[in-house]
Amino acid sequence: MLPSYNSHLVGDVGELNLAVAFSFMVATLTLHRLLVRTVLVGYLFYSVPHMVFHVRHLAGFPSSDVAVQMILLSISVVLPLALLILARTPRRRDVGNGCVGSSRSTRTTSLPRPGQSDAP
Repeated sequence: MLPSYNSHLVGDVGELNLAVAFSFMVATLTLHRLLVRTVLVGYLFYSVPHMVFHVRHLAGFPSSDVAVQMILLSISVVLPLALLILARTPRRRDVGNGCVGSSRSTRTTSLPRPGQSDAP
């Protein structure tokens, strides 16, 4: 049986948070639609149960602490949901280039062959 405080478990959770932060960073830098949506949904798999746990364990906290907890935990669910909605809506200029909102994950570009005009 594990003690109430387990340094190995706390270390593992910290390392997992670093991995999630790295995933967010790559998704933010690349803005690849599939990656952004995957990271956001993965984060929601964490933040929703986390919020539910805290909602069920508010007894004993001062009302100011309850208010702050609920505001911050609500943001941790609502913000990824809003970003997920934005990431699924294609912008006209991004269609087909793999960016957030793109309808395709890759962009195909064909270059004219030597001696061939690129005019339609």
